Amino acid sequence: MKRLPSQTRFHGLLFAALFLVALGPLSANGGAPLLLVSNGMAFLYGGVLIVGVEAILYARLGNLDTYGALIHAFAVNAQSTILVGLGLPIALGIASLLAAWALPDNADATAMALGTWVYGSLQHPRLTFGATCLWLLVTFVLTVYLEAWSLRRRLAAADETMAIQPLTMSWLGNSLTYTGIAVFLAVYWGPSVLP
Repeated sequence: MKRLPSQTRFHGLLFAALFLVALGPLSANGGAPLLLVSNGMAFLYGGVLIVGVEAILYARLGNLDTYGALIHAFAVNAQSTILVGLGLPIALGIASLLAAWALPDNADATAMALGTWVYGSLQHPRLTFGATCLWLLVTFVLTVYLEAWSLRRRLAAADETMAIQPLTMSWLGNSLTYTGIAVFLAVYWGPSVLP
């Protein structure tokens, strides 16, 4: 099977990311997984900042040219956002929704909370917030490894090297950006569920 040129794959990722962002407002009057909402908002509102921070790290610490660093940062973040940042919460939301339908009345609300669902008659807001924090940690680790793998492949394909290993760079960049996401989550949602 013939592979698509890298520029075509890059434009495909860009289109898919923009399509998913456009779907975000559709859940405004219904329920949605809090993890999906927070990750979607982080991508929508913080995407430029996240890509910018990681591009600066790639350029300064990794000794890549600025344009190449920006393209690499955008591509690895688009891929990780689609697969982990949005894909995992969607899969988790669907799984918990199916579990809630199959469980008795007392357990269905717990399944929904563990799936990070927020809706009008939310019964376990603290459990939902705690599950969201736990799943945010899981998405952080998955994102670090996926972005490191993707960056390593992109650098090899472009015959480039970095002064820092891609895994180390990914840990550093995602530590900075996920700290911002965690602060946003705590400030925006925390006061409504914490004493």
